[in-house]
Amino acid sequence: MTALGDFCAGKQMIHTLRSSAFLPRVWPWACVGLLALLPDFALSQGAGQGDPAALEAYVRVTAAHFVMPESEVALLVEGRLPADELPVVLRVSQVSGISPTALIARRRSGESWIALGQRYGVGAGSFYEAIPEGEVDERTRRAHRLFAETPSTSWDTLQLTDDEVITLVNLHMLTREIGVDHARVLTARSSAGSFVLALRLMAG
Repeated sequence: MTALGDFCAGKQMIHTLRSSAFLPRVWPWACVGLLALLPDFALSQGAGQGDPAALEAYVRVTAAHFVMPESEVALLVEGRLPADELPVVLRVSQVSGISPTALIARRRSGESWIALGQRYGVGAGSFYEAIPEGEVDERTRRAHRLFAETPSTSWDTLQLTDDEVITLVNLHMLTREIGVDHARVLTARSSAGSFVLALRLMAG
């Protein structure tokens, strides 16, 4: 079994990249609002949420990346949003200090990720991911061009689509947590239809 397969089977990894500025130092919201979510980790609608094994592996990776208990991440998944939007929720929460449950409520009301982020002072620059030129695909091409053509001091004004935000945040998380390159993640995402299922596809 590969290292990725081991991880998805439940083995814990220690990641030196947790010291990165991308990862949270403190979760000011702590557990506030989690009790408002259903405690039962049943599977419902959304990306990859019809595959229990895939969803559990994705929750495990997300919890490792954001240094959270898996049980808390599982509560946030429950029926609120497609699971592959969860890393975006946690990223925006990390930067803004707004609780994940408040962000989920606004997102479910129809607010775009860029509009929601800007409401709380989280611009597009917070979603930047350095993708090597040779690994850019159609899903990432426009965002890659916008960042390349815009001075970094103005990145927060960029208007990314929801798919671009979700893709960039998942690329950051998955490439670091499972040790694969951007091209492999993007190819798996294209084949599987979601980042949740892409993770399982990469695990073989």
